[in-house]
Amino acid sequence: MNDKGNDDPFHKQGKTPVCNICGLQSKLTKDHVPASEVQLHKEVLIQSFLLLYLPKELKMGNQREVFTSRNGLHFTTLCNKCNNEILSKGDQALVLTVNDVKYKLMMKGTRSSRTRIHSKLKTLPIIRSILGHLIAMKVDGHISDFDDKARPFVLDTSIEIPSDINVFYWFYPYDPMVLMRDVMMPAGTVWNDIGFIQIYKCFPIAFLICNKPYFKDLPQLTTAIGLNETEEITLFRDDVKAIDWPERPDHDNRRITIMGGEPAFVVNPKGYPLDMYQRLQQIQEELANREQQ
Repeated sequence: MNDKGNDDPFHKQGKTPVCNICGLQSKLTKDHVPASEVQLHKEVLIQSFLLLYLPKELKMGNQREVFTSRNGLHFTTLCNKCNNEILSKGDQALVLTVNDVKYKLMMKGTRSSRTRIHSKLKTLPIIRSILGHLIAMKVDGHISDFDDKARPFVLDTSIEIPSDINVFYWFYPYDPMVLMRDVMMPAGTVWNDIGFIQIYKCFPIAFLICNKPYFKDLPQLTTAIGLNETEEITLFRDDVKAIDWPERPDHDNRRITIMGGEPAFVVNPKGYPLDMYQRLQQIQEELANREQQ
C-alpha cells in the first residue's frame, strides 16, 4: 500500500504549462475540486477508484494507490483568472445552495419537510462551476470530447450549454467524495444503452453529467433559464441512493463501468480506515438484506 504524503500530488508538469480551461500559458494555481468551501474535510485520503475494485495481484507495484493531503482534493491546473474569477461566481452560488440544504437537514419540521428538502439554486453559474472543476482534474493534457464542448461554455456566459451536456442531481448524505472523469455506463434501463459520464459527488448533493438527455430516474437541472435566474430543486431524503451508486460495477452486469484511464477518485477524511468506502457499502447491503427477510 503506497501512502504518499504530498499536498500537491496532482499538478501539470513542464516549464510552460497551459491552463486547462483557457488554454493559455500561465503560472498555475491550485483548484479545489469541489470548491474548498464545499469540501467537508481538509485532511483527506485520496484513493484511485479503479484500484478499489482491482484484484490484489493487479494492485501490486502500483505507485498511485493512496495519496494524503492536508488541503483537500485539488489540482494545480488552472490559471489565476480561470480559478478565482471565472469559476468564482458559480462556486459562491453552489456554496449558498449547499449551506441551505445543510441547514434544512438540521431543522425539525413536518413529515413532508423531513422527507423532502426544497432548495433554490442559480442553475447556469453552478453548472459552469461544476464543469470547470471537472475540466481541472486532468494533469496529463489529454483532451476529451467533453473538455472540448464544456470549455467554451465555461469561458463565455453568452454561449448556451451544449445539447449533449445534461446535468442530473440527487441527495447524497455521505462523507466520501467521488469524482470521476470520462467513464461510460448504462444510462437507461438496458445494459447497452451506454452514456458518456462525469461524476461529482460531495455531501449533500451529487451531480452527474451525461451526453444523453436522461440517466436512470434522476431529475435534470433546467438549462434554458437565464443566467441569474434560480430553479428550485427537490432532494428526497426517503429515497437515498447507495453510497456507491451509480459508479460501482456489479457481478450480474446490470451495472457496468468502463474506464479509460482518466482521473477517478474516492476521497475520505484522514483517519478513516482505507476500506471505509467498502465498509459502508457492506453495511448498506446488510441492511437491505434484513429488510427483505
